[in-house]
Amino acid sequence: MTIKKQGPALRPSGAQRPCVRRSKLRGSIVLNAVIALSLILIVLIGTELGYLFYMKRELQKAVDLAALAGTQTLKGNNCAAAQAAASASAAQNLPSMTPSQYVLTTTCGVWDPTVAALKPTYFSSGGSNINALYVKISGTPSLIFPSLPGNAVRTIVVEAYAAKEAAVAAFSVGSKLIDINSNAPLISILKLVGADISGTCIGCYTGLAGVKITPGGLLSALGIPVTTDLTVAGLNALLAAKQVTLGQLLNAIATVAGQTGLINVNANLINSLISAGVNVDKLMVQLGTDATSGVRGLFAQITAPTAGSALDVKLDALNVLTTAVGIGTNDHAVQLATGINLLGLSLTVEARIIEPPSIGIGGVGTKAYNSQVRVYIVLMTKPGELLGDLLGALGTQINLPIAIDVVNALGTLETMNCDATPPQAMIRVDAPILSACIGKIDSLALWSKTDVCSTDLATMPLVQLLGINLLQGKAYLPALQNTSDVTLKVGETQSTAANPLSIGDTLASLLKLLLGGSLTGSPAVPADRAANATIAASMADYYLAKTNQVPVLRGLLEADNLTWSRPVLLLLSTTMPQEWEAKVNTATWLGGCGGSLSGSCARNALIQSLQTPNQDGLVSGILKGLVALVTGVLGLNPDAGGTPLLSALLGPLIQLLQPILNTVGGLISNLLSNTLGLELGRTDVFLQSMSCQNAKLVY
Repeated sequence: MTIKKQGPALRPSGAQRPCVRRSKLRGSIVLNAVIALSLILIVLIGTELGYLFYMKRELQKAVDLAALAGTQTLKGNNCAAAQAAASASAAQNLPSMTPSQYVLTTTCGVWDPTVAALKPTYFSSGGSNINALYVKISGTPSLIFPSLPGNAVRTIVVEAYAAKEAAVAAFSVGSKLIDINSNAPLISILKLVGADISGTCIGCYTGLAGVKITPGGLLSALGIPVTTDLTVAGLNALLAAKQVTLGQLLNAIATVAGQTGLINVNANLINSLISAGVNVDKLMVQLGTDATSGVRGLFAQITAPTAGSALDVKLDALNVLTTAVGIGTNDHAVQLATGINLLGLSLTVEARIIEPPSIGIGGVGTKAYNSQVRVYIVLMTKPGELLGDLLGALGTQINLPIAIDVVNALGTLETMNCDATPPQAMIRVDAPILSACIGKIDSLALWSKTDVCSTDLATMPLVQLLGINLLQGKAYLPALQNTSDVTLKVGETQSTAANPLSIGDTLASLLKLLLGGSLTGSPAVPADRAANATIAASMADYYLAKTNQVPVLRGLLEADNLTWSRPVLLLLSTTMPQEWEAKVNTATWLGGCGGSLSGSCARNALIQSLQTPNQDGLVSGILKGLVALVTGVLGLNPDAGGTPLLSALLGPLIQLLQPILNTVGGLISNLLSNTLGLELGRTDVFLQSMSCQNAKLVY
C-alpha cells in the first residue's frame, strides 16, 4: 500500500496571504525611547534646580554669617573693619564659589525698631552711631549641566540685616570673693544665724572661686524650662515666681560648676543650719526680684536687651553660692528685739538683716545691692497707764517710728567700654554709713523691702500737743553719704574709698528737713461728728460689730480720725474716743457701763459721744492758742506764713560750720583708718563678666 505525502492545501483562487503588522512593532520602540529620554531630561533639570535651591540656602547661610561677623566687629563708627570681617566670612563659607562668581555688598547703618517709618527692616544707612550692617550677595553658581538645552546661568540674590545688642554685664556689690577666710560672707552669714560650722568643710568651697556658670545653666540644673521666645519681662516674672530650697540651689551650683563632690559638703552645711535651730523647710531662695513688691531674690531686676543674652552671662560660682546662703537664711537673722514701757511711754527696738546681696545682670542702669541691716525704733505714748492717760487728757500724743538702715550699699552700672581690652565698666556705688527716715511705713513692707524710706514712706502726725500737730509729715535722711565711681576690668574686684564722714553735710541736710517743710505742724482736723441720732446709731452699730473689746473699738474710732476735742472738768481737754472709753470703763454704780460692750449701755454712750461737738476746756483752749502762735513764729505751721525764725537763726550758723565739721569728719576717718585700721563704709565691687560682641539677625 502506497501512502502519498500530502502537500499544503491549495488556496482557493483569489485568496490573500495573512498580513503581519511589522510597522506597529517598530513604532513602539521609538515611543519608549522618547519617554526614556524625556525622563532623563526631567531628572537632569530637577537636579539642576535642586542644586540651585541648595546653593541659595548656602548663600543665605553665608550672608547671615557674614552679617553677624561684620556686626560683631563694629566699634564706634569704624565701618571698614566690619566690611572686611563680613567679606572674610563670606569667602570662608563659600568655598565652592570663586570670588568672580559672587558680588558682596555691605552697608553700615543704624537699626532702630522704634522708628515705624523704617518698617519692615528698621534700617537706615549711615548715621552717627552705627550699630547694624546690611549685607547682600549676588551669586552666579556654576551649572552642573551647562550644555543642557535651555539651561542658562542664573543669578541668586540673598540679603541679611544684623544689629549689635547692647552690652550686658554681671556684677555684685559688697561680697568678698578673693578667698575664703573667717571674715568671708559665707561664714559671716552663718554666724549671724548662729550656725556652728566648725565641722563643715567651708574651705572646700574655695574651688568655686573663678569658676564661671550661666543663669541658663543654673535654671537647667534646677529643672526650670526656659523657652527660646522668652522676653526679658517674662524672664523677670519667671524668676520672681520661682522659689527653690537652699539645698537644691547649692547642689545645682555645684553641678553646673562641675564639682559634684561639693554635694556632700552642702548636706553638712544644711545640717549645721538645722543644728542652729533653723527650720530647714523655710530655707527658700527666690530666684528673681519682684518689681511690684520689691522683694529681692538671687538676681536683681534684669535689664538686658534680650533674655538670651542675660541667660548666657557668665557668673562667678562662689559669688552665686554666698548670695544663695544669704538669701536662704535671710528671714532667720533677727539680731535684736527689745522693748521698754515706762508709765505709758513705750520704746521698742528691733533689728534684723532684711536683704542679702544680689547679683545685677543687664545694661546701663542695672542695680545690685549689698546686704542690708535695718533697725526700727518706735517711741510712742500708750493710753491705759499713768503718763499715757495724762498726756491723752491734755490732747498730747507722741508717735515716732524711725527706720535706720546700716551696712547698705547700692551699685549702679553707669558706663561700659567694650573697646578696651579686656572690656571695662564704671559702677557708681552709694554707700552711706546709715540712712534714716521717720514716718509711716507699711508693716508688710517694713521687713521685706530694701528702699522703704524712699518709696514707701507716708506722712503722719508725729507729735501732737494740745490737739495741734506740732510735728507731722515724713523725712528721709541718707546720713554720712559716700558716693564713689569704680572702673573695673572683667574679673576684677575693687574697693571704694572709706567714708569721709561728712558731718557738716549731714547736719545741714537734717536742718533742711526739720525746717524746710518736710516736717511741719498744723492744727489737727478731725472728722465731722454725726449730724443726728439716726446716723450716730448706724455708726455705733458699725463699730460695735467689729469688736467686743473697749480699747480696740477706741482705736478704730481714732484710726478713722473721729478725734474732736472734749472738755474735762471745764479746764483740760481730751478726745471723743477717750471720753467715751472713760464712760464705758466707769463702774455701773457710778453711772458707767462697767467696762463691757454688751448690752445697751456702751451703745447708747457711743451714740451720744458721736453727736458731741468739738469743744476744748478753758485752759486747753488758751494753751492751744499759745502753741499755735509759737509754731507759727518758728515756721512749724505752714499756714502761718513768713520766714521760719529757727531757719533764719540757725541757717547761717550751720553754713559757717559745715566745712569745718566736714574737715573734722575727714580727720576722724583718717585716724580710724591709719591708727586703728577701721575703714568705715568701704565697699567691694566685683565685675564678674561683660558680653560686648552680641549680634543678632534682625531681618
